[in-house]
Amino acid sequence: MRHLLLFALLATLTAPLAVGQPTSLYASADRQPIRVSMEGLYQRFSDDGEDISEFSVPLGIFLPIGNAVALSLQTNYASVSGSDVTTVSGLGDVQFVASYFQPAGTGSVVFSVGVNATTGQNALSFQEFQTSALAGQTAYDLRVPTFGQGIRVAPAVTYAFPAGDRLALGLGASYQYRGPYEPLEDLPDQYDPGEEVLLTAGAELEINPTSSFSVDLSYGINGTDTWGAITYEPGNTVTATAQYLLYLGFHEIRTVARYRARGEGDLPDASATAETAVPTQILFMTDARFQVTPTVEVGALARVRNYGESALIGDALTLFDIGLTPSAVVTEQVALTSRFVYTLGGFSGFTAGGGLRLSF
Repeated sequence: MRHLLLFALLATLTAPLAVGQPTSLYASADRQPIRVSMEGLYQRFSDDGEDISEFSVPLGIFLPIGNAVALSLQTNYASVSGSDVTTVSGLGDVQFVASYFQPAGTGSVVFSVGVNATTGQNALSFQEFQTSALAGQTAYDLRVPTFGQGIRVAPAVTYAFPAGDRLALGLGASYQYRGPYEPLEDLPDQYDPGEEVLLTAGAELEINPTSSFSVDLSYGINGTDTWGAITYEPGNTVTATAQYLLYLGFHEIRTVARYRARGEGDLPDASATAETAVPTQILFMTDARFQVTPTVEVGALARVRNYGESALIGDALTLFDIGLTPSAVVTEQVALTSRFVYTLGGFSGFTAGGGLRLSF
């Protein structure tokens, strides 16, 4: 049984700690505002009569300090329930990121450090763990897929530089320490996830003044996971993303293609591998935003998602998402956001909610 539980833990550890470069901070010499965002989302999905739903309230704060330093904080509340599973509710972990910008020749360097503080619930009952493992499956794309995952620390460095009049290149590296924690209250052994080294490279080409094309590649080297007497080599990850961006006056159209795969791991005496605990993922998406009035935008999105065979969900599946994301500027400091996305294919469901953005 512990082997299957380990697959569930592996599947919930796929989301990296956010330490990306806050490019908007350095887009101009003007003072950047403090930004606070809060959203309320309800998601519900049905698969052969079995339901899973989540109500979540994500909260984010962005605090620039001059033009060289930025601080951000993210946390959330979530409640997950479903057919034949125990309801799990509570606060998630708090993620804190500090970034420092420094010009370097014709380019720039960003140093970041992210910390995941253990504030979410982690020592779950077996029934609660079943709910958490189900919510952590990437195919459901829940806004809050996990609650508590122990301490994490992730320093990172990114260097970006021009390579001609229209081409920019970037390189990055990060290291993520993942501290041990107790996922189950009935099993005293701590789960100790392995560290990760992430290497990234990217390029952006300005095709003309109104369009650009970018490519990003990343390779994650994952350390050994340990739980009691079991050790698991989770396999390395490869992610490739391509994006085309087009501006038509005040309107914007973005098209994205993404591929993510994990190499075969090594778990003695088990019938599944890391490839089926964390299945291969392929995404195609088009996201368009139309400015209806100076204060109102209407967004429309369409996505196709494909997931390979999973030890926890089963056969490979394909999902289609279509939705609207309207937003409105109320004042210079206040904006309202909303979204409704309908999902169909391997299973069906929807995401609906709204939010508030404040700028100071």
